[in-house]
Amino acid sequence: MLVLVSPASNVSREVAREVAIAQDRKKTVIPLLLEGQVPKGELTYPLAEVQGIRVSSENYQSSLNLILHALARNEIPTEDEGT
Repeated sequence: MLVLVSPASNVSREVAREVAIAQDRKKTVIPLLLEGQVPKGELTYPLAEVQGIRVSSENYQSSLNLILHALARNEIPTEDEGT
């Protein structure tokens, strides 16, 4: 599961619930930290021990490479592989 960490997701109970459900089901959760955001508010606890990937316009290509590597390493199906 990719989680976009933004000001809106940090205060969303629904996003926090979706993360909690994914973790309960032993799914891999990869936070994407948009423009310097860090998990806080509703996302503080569920993402406390999860390494995120910083994403910004300055490091877009390297962030994309890290995301693709994380997806491959955790064997999460990509769009080409189907579900």
